[in-house]
Amino acid sequence: MRYLQLIFLCSLFISYSALSQDASEVDYCGFILTPPSECQISGEQEVNCDGYVVQWLYMNNLMLKSMPEQFIDQLEDKLKKFSKKEISCTSFDYDLEGYKISYKNKGEIYYKIIVYGVVNIQPVMLNISLSKEPKTNESLPEFIQTIFTLN
Repeated sequence: MRYLQLIFLCSLFISYSALSQDASEVDYCGFILTPPSECQISGEQEVNCDGYVVQWLYMNNLMLKSMPEQFIDQLEDKLKKFSKKEISCTSFDYDLEGYKISYKNKGEIYYKIIVYGVVNIQPVMLNISLSKEPKTNESLPEFIQTIFTLN
């Protein structure tokens, strides 16, 4: 009986938590962000906007050691005309490392930024897809600039 009560209380808490966060906000490593109104929030860790998509994956420290590189290797195997360049950036004053990637799909060139590290004690990997080349911070969409800064 106590087990059923505990399940009921947990489900109420989860329901309340889901309702208490505004559907126009996302939680990125404990930082509440408000995407532009024209963007769509998909799940808890993805924002889809015109010209770009931002996704983040929470990990543990063990996953952080190998998973990002495995993900990038899989992209390299899957995508055509794949090119990557090492980059570093900061996210809310936490250092991240990763790659700026370009690839060809159906005759068009697309771009990704895959960066990873620990932000606010949370191991995380950011996967950003862009239709325009991210040459400088200023060339990144404003919402992405709120998440990280290229070094």
